Amino acid sequence: MTDDFPTFHRKPYEEISTYVNDPRQFVNDLYRELLEVRPFFPGDTNCTGFCIDDLMTRLENMGATSAFDDD
Repeated sequence: MTDDFPTFHRKPYEEISTYVNDPRQFVNDLYRELLEVRPFFPGDTNCTGFCIDDLMTRLENMGATSAFDDD
């Protein structure tokens, strides 16, 4: 049995597997998708909305942008 532990990108993408070829684009794509769906989870007690907000903040800390000049 081999121990094939995943490897991860360097900061700020240290939580993304190196199997993802372009972590910057991956983070931006995730962020843009969350921007699209966020309005469907309104309310100040919506757990899903809070999770989305938290994830968006974490992605912003990784440098996520909704601008399309990252290519």
